[in-house]
Amino acid sequence: MRHVAVALAGIVALSGCSTLLTPSGSAATRWAKLDKSRAEAAKGPTGERKICKTMMTMGSNFPQKVCSTQAEWDQFNEEARKSADEFDAGRRAGNTNSEFEGN
Repeated sequence: MRHVAVALAGIVALSGCSTLLTPSGSAATRWAKLDKSRAEAAKGPTGERKICKTMMTMGSNFPQKVCSTQAEWDQFNEEARKSADEFDAGRRAGNTNSEFEGN
């Protein structure tokens, strides 16, 4: 019985804390403005929505956040695919000279 009373007292005490984490008044206004500015920043110059991805970059141990439109991501993926296909075709043809090997 004592455990139930302690548990209920804890729940009541913690329920009062949840209102402290909810912005109100001027804080709510600031949060609303911040959310609106973030939403507008997520759109491209033509009004297209930007898609953000986390990518590893060469020479860094930390991933970088990259934001682009869907058309830009499609172009990036197409260029990466073409580059990989050219590299594979060269290797299959016996071309071992590459800029990575320093030859």
